[in-house]
Amino acid sequence: MAKPVPSPAPGWVIACGDFLFKYRNYLFPAIFVVLVATAGRESWTSEPVDNALDIAGVVVAALGQALRALVIGLAYIKRGGLNKKVYASDLVTTGIFASCRNPLYVGNAMILAGLMLICNTPWAYLIAGGFFVFAYWCIVRTEETFLLKKFGEEYVEYCRNVNRWVPDLGRIVEATRTMSFNWRRVVMKDYSTIVTWVLGAIALETYEEALRGAGLTQGLVIGFAVQVGFVLCCSATVRWLKKSGRLTETA
Repeated sequence: MAKPVPSPAPGWVIACGDFLFKYRNYLFPAIFVVLVATAGRESWTSEPVDNALDIAGVVVAALGQALRALVIGLAYIKRGGLNKKVYASDLVTTGIFASCRNPLYVGNAMILAGLMLICNTPWAYLIAGGFFVFAYWCIVRTEETFLLKKFGEEYVEYCRNVNRWVPDLGRIVEATRTMSFNWRRVVMKDYSTIVTWVLGAIALETYEEALRGAGLTQGLVIGFAVQVGFVLCCSATVRWLKKSGRLTETA
């Protein structure tokens, strides 16, 4: 069945999308600040439920990261734009992009959803979730308008055959079966994303434990330091391998 084809976005949506696209790298830290600010001393659910949601949050975030890894490892698309504005030189329709038109953003949404589950407060769901939905809706509509103008009927046909948000699992399986996976590119291009959300999850969980327990105990501080130190060491190692030329996209 043919999928809906997007129409050009209104001017105010494009203005918001351009602004948010330009500063999107600051969105994640800003949302994390909201999560920390809304974390309460008392959970609004029972302790067993809260603990289960912490585990579920890590799993959901990890699945979001796995989706990002598949996207980048199979058919990478440069999302940096040009001069901090939405831009694309080619229309990428292979790999996970044959399954979903915005798989990287879906992965981001899953990572954020995981952190919100860890936070587990109504304000986190409302404020952080609401802002994220609005921001990425504006960015995606701005990108769609650009692609529609640049690629015309080619993009229209692509939209008719591929979901905007929900990945087609059958096409994902087909892509992983028929395409080679470049794990080196995943590590090089996405290690900063992994480090960011993992550090966020560690900090958020530690902060919640301190609020709802006996404060920043020595054991809690040591545990936090060990986890953060390990993640930063891994990040520094990848960065050194890249800078030294020991890690490249090709073997």
